[in-house]
Formats: sequence, structure tokens, C-alpha cells
Amino acid sequence: MITDKQVLKYAKEEGYDGIKKLGTWKGYTVYDTLFDGDDTVYAGYPLVILVKGDEIRLSDDEECFEILDYFERKET
Repeated sequence: MITDKQVLKYAKEEGYDGIKKLGTWKGYTVYDTLFDGDDTVYAGYPLVILVKGDEIRLSDDEECFEILDYFERKET
């Protein structure tokens, strides 16, 4: 089982400063990726980190929009 600490380490290896757990989507625990400070942030698809069992990875281009839509609808 992957811990939040391991997810944070993975996020930092991928160039992010922090994480925020969003919830569960299709069996994955979803973490938003965060930036701190005034560093340059490169634009692109809004990727999140997906964790299931021993698997940890960034979302792909198609998943990112489906995930954002899922959590946006959940908040309303």
C-alpha cells in the first residue's frame, strides 16, 4: 500500500511541490498536484496523481479532464 508520504515524494520527483487528496475515482485514490511560491509553472494538461494498490502514476491527457469533471460535479 502506497502512503501519502510516498505520493508526496513521487510528486516532488515529478517537479511538484505538494499534493492534496481529492478522493476516489474508478478505484484510484486521486491527488491534486500543487506548486508553491513564485517559481515558473509550465502550462499544460492539469495532471493529477493516481494511486491504486502498489501502482502510482500521473493521469494521462484524457483521464485528466474526466477526473476534473467528476470532482467538479461532486462539489456542486
